[in-house]
Amino acid sequence: MVGGTPWLSENPVQCPSSKQVPDEEFNWHCKYFSSYLKVVRMIAWIFRFFKNAKRIDVCNTSEITFSEFDHAEKIVIKLIQMENFEGVTDEKLRPLKPFLDQFGILRARTKLSFREDTDNFKFPI
Repeated sequence: MVGGTPWLSENPVQCPSSKQVPDEEFNWHCKYFSSYLKVVRMIAWIFRFFKNAKRIDVCNTSEITFSEFDHAEKIVIKLIQMENFEGVTDEKLRPLKPFLDQFGILRARTKLSFREDTDNFKFPI
């Protein structure tokens, strides 16, 4: 074989192996953006890109819509919660009686739960 990699045609046991572990940092968003709003906007743009690439409800506006921002914010909140808590069974959250809302976001049941107010106020994230 001229040029190339001769070990490709050899037995897999003889192929070179790598002991490198891929760097799959989960909190990558914290390194590149200095504010929460910038992270949410970046996630919203990524989701718009995927939606436009699939040609589903193509959006050509130059600004993120409220629904795009809202969806991205929910995703960012879930990512942050996944990084910091083990879910509803997390020991740190036990006093707050946590539960998952309809979007999969951890929320707390507190004394505010009995108050007549918005759900976001009664059940804080």
